[in-house]
Amino acid sequence: MISTFHGIELAKRTLFAQQTAINTTGHNIANANTEGYSRQTVNFSTMNPMEPPGMNKSTMPGQLGQGVTVDSIQRARDTFIDAQYRNESQTMGDLSIQQETFSKLESIFNEPSEFGMRGSVDQFWASWQDLSRNPDNLTARSVVKENAVAMVDAFKYTDAKMSELKTDLKASSLMKANEANTMLEQIEKLNKDIVHIESLGTDNANDLRDQRDLLTDKLSKLMNINVKEQANGSYNISLTDGQTLLDQNGLKRLGEGVATNIVNIDSIKGGEIGGINKSLNEIVPEFQEQLDAMVQGLLYGKMSIEVPAGSNLADGTSYSQNTVIEVEGINGLHKLGWNLNQGAVGGVDLFTSKENYTSIQDLQVNPDIISNLSNIATSMRTEVVNGQPQVLKGNGDIALAIGKLRDAVTTFETASGKTKTGNFDDNFRSVIGDLGVKAQEINRRVVNQESIMNSVANRRDSIVGVSVDEEMANLIKFQHAYTATARVMTAVDEMLDTIISRMGQVGR
Repeated sequence: MISTFHGIELAKRTLFAQQTAINTTGHNIANANTEGYSRQTVNFSTMNPMEPPGMNKSTMPGQLGQGVTVDSIQRARDTFIDAQYRNESQTMGDLSIQQETFSKLESIFNEPSEFGMRGSVDQFWASWQDLSRNPDNLTARSVVKENAVAMVDAFKYTDAKMSELKTDLKASSLMKANEANTMLEQIEKLNKDIVHIESLGTDNANDLRDQRDLLTDKLSKLMNINVKEQANGSYNISLTDGQTLLDQNGLKRLGEGVATNIVNIDSIKGGEIGGINKSLNEIVPEFQEQLDAMVQGLLYGKMSIEVPAGSNLADGTSYSQNTVIEVEGINGLHKLGWNLNQGAVGGVDLFTSKENYTSIQDLQVNPDIISNLSNIATSMRTEVVNGQPQVLKGNGDIALAIGKLRDAVTTFETASGKTKTGNFDDNFRSVIGDLGVKAQEINRRVVNQESIMNSVANRRDSIVGVSVDEEMANLIKFQHAYTATARVMTAVDEMLDTIISRMGQVGR
């Protein structure tokens, strides 16, 4: 026989189930714009039916239904899409940093522009051409000196800006490492909270899992990580090369140096930190080396120049016909000429180092030339006056030859061993062209990666995102079910009222 109160119990379970669904729908709507929130759904299942109670098997058809129950409240999530999103995110982080680096390098070189380094170099060459036409003119000599100083300053400024960029990249690397360490600490804490809550029963720590996944997504933008969920619900996080960042034994921090509880920042190859490492150790040093190779080639590179007939040089050699000789850069050529000092005095180095040359920052125009413009050598000839050799004033062959060095072929070799052969202008254009091509290529890759990221993000949002229209439809559905169940409860109540209040009164 069926219990008189069975209908009340069935209606009560249904009311509770529909109320849970309504509350969950309200939670979804409330968090429709919350970053990292995943849509939650209530999973219903039918209660196990039972045989009507009795000493013998009931002859009533079927079993007695007991209504509905809530099995779980689950997040809408796809682990495959999550992994794909994080892989694309770390690639995007890497490329975005490289793009930013190339953009800054283009701003540093500032080419093509009349105010860039190229403009200073062109003015330097032009001033020697002008000096060759009037080699004794102090104004022309002063212009050569000032343009030499301006060119050196342009070289040093460009080199210094690249060094500053490397310093900024290093500081940014440490800052992002601290940011990653903070995220790892938060994920570790969430791991513990999730394991504790879910170990107590069948409840899913949905909101805590959302917070952890959001942090993991942000962490993937900073570095190349692999994420594995363990049986107890915790996350193990490692770098793609296998180095562990977080597991059941605790976390390792990003830092410098080598230690058992430290993961070296330099070992990270992906994400924004990986992009910084590549910019710091490869991209910027490459162009800094090429700039240094240009300067070294200009100063000391072996170049061929033509010496006109009748020249007698400061190294003691004389030429009766036009002859091609090899000189060691602009300094080597300048020392072959004669300056304007009394007598026949050979030229000095046009450019010197403050100490032993280690970088462009050591370069300077020779202080002897800065203090005395007569030390600028312009002539390839001397004459004998009163039995004493004197420089042949008015001869500007050295100045003319120096002006032509811009077209002289030499080999430019970087510190890493890469070589280029050509004249100074060709090499300069090659460096700027290389920078432009690489910047254009990284821009193209960023655009493509943004398209991939948007595609993956849209696919994931279609799964985890909250549609307010859909939730409103669900709300109406659950509300109607709740109202109908309340009507069932009222009907059962009226039945019980009839039994309690009216039965047994016949004949009174």
